[in-house]
Amino acid sequence: TFKNDGEAYHPQFGLRTFGPRGPSDVKSQTVDEFLQIRLGIIGSEESIDDFQKFLKRIEKPIPADPKKPVSYSFPGIGLTNPLKFNFITDQDWIFEIPPEDLAKCGKGTVKENARMAIEIFESEFEKANIEVEPKPDVFVISIPKYILKKCSYPMTRRRIKIADRAGKYSSSDIYDFHNYLKIIAMQYPFVTQFVKPRTLDLESKGRSLQEPSERAWNLTMAMYYKATGIPWKLAHFPKGTCFVGIGFVRIFTGGRANMQATMTQVFLKSGEHFVLRGEPFHWEHPKIKSPHLTKDQAANLIKQIISVYKGQKKKLPERIVIQKTSQVWDDELEGFD
Repeated sequence: TFKNDGEAYHPQFGLRTFGPRGPSDVKSQTVDEFLQIRLGIIGSEESIDDFQKFLKRIEKPIPADPKKPVSYSFPGIGLTNPLKFNFITDQDWIFEIPPEDLAKCGKGTVKENARMAIEIFESEFEKANIEVEPKPDVFVISIPKYILKKCSYPMTRRRIKIADRAGKYSSSDIYDFHNYLKIIAMQYPFVTQFVKPRTLDLESKGRSLQEPSERAWNLTMAMYYKATGIPWKLAHFPKGTCFVGIGFVRIFTGGRANMQATMTQVFLKSGEHFVLRGEPFHWEHPKIKSPHLTKDQAANLIKQIISVYKGQKKKLPERIVIQKTSQVWDDELEGFD
């Protein structure tokens, strides 16, 4: 459901037709007036300029790819467009990485450069935290092309690593640049949105890139979500029902390989959802690659889910619906029951 409980099967169609629910419509039927979302920006001179050009471009419609079976053109933001919100920036909310600091990211090995980039961004986060009050709704971290070039391996698509899973920069599964930088940002009292250069260039095309209207939809609604809450929620959500999605992530901890952990998403009728990560466990099976839980692990996971639901709703769920990325084994079923 969208603004004023308008219903649609496809999020983009619903947003175009009814508009997002808005901050007050999450819990009531109040119609919000035109919304302005305040954005701060952290990056190099070039990457800041690229993001500002992106904001200018999304003020106008961006047509969808007619070859896609189900896709809707991005309608643009602004008062006259159906989304009924826009983004504003202010010079006081913009933090430019000095060129001399940026140059430091190109003087060492790939990992050394990535570590230097982490320190530079952390310095900018600190400045933003001290110098800006009240804070913008979202700080956009526009990653400079120079950092991506100097902190990655040429002619490969390997993720940028800041360590070999050992030492200061390597606590279990946060040994790569992107994850580590996110964790650093989470220590500050503001919301962040990380953006790569290729996402912002709506003229660029490539096999690994979404088409331009899809990129505009995804980045715009990600920033809207982080600034206001919930752009839409599930319609006809059964009362007292908790929907759960269970997947697995591979992690590295304590020098052991083949370690897995559950990554569980819990969805509530309000539109809120929560992510729970389970305790690491070792999985190694001669024939089956997909991890599975023991009876006790499944039971503990259900207890976590019920605890989250009760904490939000102040009562127990009447029904829990579980979807899992691998087949449910008998031991798991017993634990869930």
